[in-house]
Amino acid sequence: MRSKSLVAVLGTVIAIPALAATEPQAMDLGPVKFVPTLGLSQTYDDNIFSQPEGEVDAWISRVKPQLQFIAQQDLNILALTYMGDYGLFSSGSQDNYDDHTLSADGVLEANDQNRFTLAASLAKLHDPRGTGGSEGIIANSRLEPDVYDATGYALGYDFGREDAILGFALSAGQNDVEYQNNRQETQFRDRNDTDYGFKVSGRLAPKTKLFVELTRKDIGYDFAPQLRDANGQIISVVPGIPLLGASLDSQEQNVLVGAEWEATGRTTGTIKFGRLNKDFDASAREDASFINWEASVLWMPRTYSSFTFMANKAPQETNGTGSFIEMSSYSVDWTHDWSSYLHSSVNLGMGKDTFQNDPREDDRESLSASINYDVDTWMNIGLGYSYLRKDSNNSLFDYDRSQLMLSFDVSL
Repeated sequence: MRSKSLVAVLGTVIAIPALAATEPQAMDLGPVKFVPTLGLSQTYDDNIFSQPEGEVDAWISRVKPQLQFIAQQDLNILALTYMGDYGLFSSGSQDNYDDHTLSADGVLEANDQNRFTLAASLAKLHDPRGTGGSEGIIANSRLEPDVYDATGYALGYDFGREDAILGFALSAGQNDVEYQNNRQETQFRDRNDTDYGFKVSGRLAPKTKLFVELTRKDIGYDFAPQLRDANGQIISVVPGIPLLGASLDSQEQNVLVGAEWEATGRTTGTIKFGRLNKDFDASAREDASFINWEASVLWMPRTYSSFTFMANKAPQETNGTGSFIEMSSYSVDWTHDWSSYLHSSVNLGMGKDTFQNDPREDDRESLSASINYDVDTWMNIGLGYSYLRKDSNNSLFDYDRSQLMLSFDVSL
């Protein structure tokens, strides 16, 4: 697919989050453009550990700087980006964090039919207490958030012009996660994922494409799940936990068929359905096969108002319960420009998580709303509210959580 502009590439191929309504201006540094932005926010959270009872509330102060260097020659683009996220909790310094991500992204247009993309990243991130491996009441036994290093790369090749009747794309990537603390609990979550993909598409009409997509993911864990006694020794057999010690290594194969379309300039969308097979190396774990899907539809009844409908069903690696999670999610988002400087957004979401080889099932509900005021092209002020609810058949994982946030986004 032919690249149209720097903005288009940075919004799609180079997936770098932008500040909500500011319009960052680039500084020319010779052949390189420099784009700095800064986000500041103050959030009140009434249940920071997502607990069913005994909730802890806190004020959270966040600082999110972003520094981006962009080099462009004709249709070839290279971007180097640093993103930071620093959080301070009024409830105690043990939950404070500083996340860092350094990424490099590029697009090479050999000609109007051949396009190469690349992406690589290094990151130091964290799972807040009450999420990831400390989900549920386990959060009470953690003294600090789980910190991990994440590295990854992705390569892509696209053949075919924008208006070509036939085109195809190849992709490959790898992601590695290694936890750095709370090792007695987190070492079993270290893993390496390798992805491969092939997509062939055909134009059915000027603004409609049909496609077939094949993907494979190899998931390898450094350690099989185990339990340890008070002295740190591995417990090999526990009654009622038959999968203890069985490797979580697996392979996922996915075949999807779908369509991309644009209708009358007001509706665009992508929808695809397929069957996913997940095969475990350990014979003790049950292989799975199920119908999965992904859909995203944008409807713009007015130039200043839009609705986005999204739905997907896909597997997710377990945080410690069962062999994996079969996750379904649905959401609708409404954004509206009340004027050139006042904007609002409302999002409703729901979903269901089914845990393979475990009776646990979770229902999720979410609501968020925000309003943003553009003081100028370089500054935006936002006020937002979000509500999350999880209802599980295991009451240890139930929770209700509300957040109220005031934010400031600034740029040059």
